[in-house]
Amino acid sequence: MLSIKGKANELIDKYGTNCPFKIAKMMGIIITYENLGNTLGYFSKNFRVPIIHINEKAS
Repeated sequence: MLSIKGKANELIDKYGTNCPFKIAKMMGIIITYENLGNTLGYFSKNFRVPIIHINEKAS
């Protein structure tokens, strides 16, 4: 079983970048910016569509 660091390195090698936004785009993951109050972000799937929700007020 791969560690988190191992999985991250595997994705970096596969997609040729360490930018999480580029990797998400190449993986077909939608990124949305929303007002989430005190929550920085979360991951969800809606009808098998993966979505990363990021708080629009996070730096």
